[in-house]
Amino acid sequence: MATRSSRAPLGQRSTNIQNGSASTKSSLLGKKDSSSKSIAFERKASDNSNNKGISSMSSNTLRRALSASSANSEASSNAETGASGGFVKKQYVSSSSTLTNKTNTPPDSIITEHRKRPNGDGYTVHQYMRGKLLGKGGFAKVYQVTSLDTNKIYAAKIVPKANLVKNRARQKLQTEIKIHRTMKHVNVCEYKHFFEDKTNCYILLEICHNQSCNEMIKRRKSLTEEETRFFMLQIIDAVSFMHDSNVIHRDLKLGNLFLSKTMNIKVGDFGLAVRVDSSDEKRKTICGTPNYIAPEVINGNKEKREHSFEVDIWSMGVICFTMLVGKPPYESKDVKSTYRRILNNEYSFPKGKVSSDARAFISSMLQSDPSLRPSLTELRQHAFISHNQIPGSLPSSCTYSAPSWSTDEFGELQVVNPTSALDINISNSAPAPQAKPASSASSKFAIYDEVQSTSKPAVSNDDRVITKLSGCVASCRIDDDEVREPPPSSATSQDPKPSPAAANSDEVSELERMHSNLDVCLANFERIQNGGGKMEARAIAMVEESKWVSRFVDYTSKYGLGFLLNDGSSGVYFNDSTKAVLSASSDSFVYIERRKS
Repeated sequence: MATRSSRAPLGQRSTNIQNGSASTKSSLLGKKDSSSKSIAFERKASDNSNNKGISSMSSNTLRRALSASSANSEASSNAETGASGGFVKKQYVSSSSTLTNKTNTPPDSIITEHRKRPNGDGYTVHQYMRGKLLGKGGFAKVYQVTSLDTNKIYAAKIVPKANLVKNRARQKLQTEIKIHRTMKHVNVCEYKHFFEDKTNCYILLEICHNQSCNEMIKRRKSLTEEETRFFMLQIIDAVSFMHDSNVIHRDLKLGNLFLSKTMNIKVGDFGLAVRVDSSDEKRKTICGTPNYIAPEVINGNKEKREHSFEVDIWSMGVICFTMLVGKPPYESKDVKSTYRRILNNEYSFPKGKVSSDARAFISSMLQSDPSLRPSLTELRQHAFISHNQIPGSLPSSCTYSAPSWSTDEFGELQVVNPTSALDINISNSAPAPQAKPASSASSKFAIYDEVQSTSKPAVSNDDRVITKLSGCVASCRIDDDEVREPPPSSATSQDPKPSPAAANSDEVSELERMHSNLDVCLANFERIQNGGGKMEARAIAMVEESKWVSRFVDYTSKYGLGFLLNDGSSGVYFNDSTKAVLSASSDSFVYIERRKS
């Protein structure tokens, strides 16, 4: 569940002096820590000036007034010009409050776009239904929206025009759109479309179903080195593409690394990005996020305060450290202390937490002198990446729990036993592993509304699922001295004969073994019910009165997992592993403390 991020003190958010008034988040999914939010020094003044004329009007009153005026002025307003030869070409959208509500959907949740035809003759109407809030920044909110024309889902970044009164703010948004729309890469959150109405600007983006790496670290505390290599290789590919396009992101951090349905990195939020004319060009703007900002950006000497592509390399080093350790290397109680530690390059690795290859990899990026930091090619060839195995894919269960690893018949690293049906489906729809891990940059770009794969699942994945089910059945055997195992059948005492209906003899063997295990369970259970065993009455009652989860709601990003049992009782499995259950009649409440190890 996505949660709103609370506003932190000014010094705890990202800094952008030059173009701060338009610094926003492209897709904040979930609550962020105070050290990773956007700062804008012009924000307060901008908000005050914008609110003077409308402070006495409610939002609904203002919306109705704008709706009435839009009908009269729409035909005569053809474009909005800006300081640099025109802002973004205007595409008219009627106010949502004037729509004819043909469904039960509240009018305010419908956004209507009047898109100009390519030949310039008239407009086409497109509607979007606004859904849940995915996140918010200082100057924009991000909602999930669904196109009523195509039923496709987008992440819509909505920027109120009240925040774009200043010319610099409009130029900043224009720059963000111009850069983002050209960033077509498998590991970059895809820009879809832009339009505007009388009150807002709308940027439609690729939806990322698994939130961001920031939420993943909050749940997991830290990642395994295998996962970190998987993500870092994709980040290297994305940043290489940006740098080859002369684009410096300048705000790489966990909160801007989003995760697709298939757990691939999607770099987002180009609000602080800049495109330079040449690789030698330097910038002097102080911008970034305190925990991730490079020392040359905040250098006290104004003459030496200049930066270039190397700031992204520094941020990647902070990202890698945070993934493995669980917190940024320079994090401290306040921003001044954080900046002091960055300038002095004061950080340390916890003992026994990080391998020597990972230490060398991170340390190479976290060098105070930008000229000493490695290139992206050198990072890709580093021993941490090139001399260690990298999994071909990750299941979505990795957002909540650490995976277990094994190697398949090709010697490739893969996750053992996905923990949910969703993970099994995802792993089955993934391509079969190749002899060598393929670079994410070479794979086909997957658009946001990913089409379900029609390829057949790999045999090794089926084997893992069958083995897992078989293991679950075997674990149901009752530990009792008097319980006897049925005599082995011919199917289990000798190798199974190949079946023409079976695609693989191993699958037939697994199914026969499962059938035998089920026979054991049923025979033993019938014997115990007839009084032939020494099992306690309480255990028998538990078997006879089994309960299961019939419905659940996921609040693990903040509280825990709420559930409803088949008998009507409900409860919560909290993130700290404590549990609370309320009976169906509401006359009994049980709180279970965390089991001590």
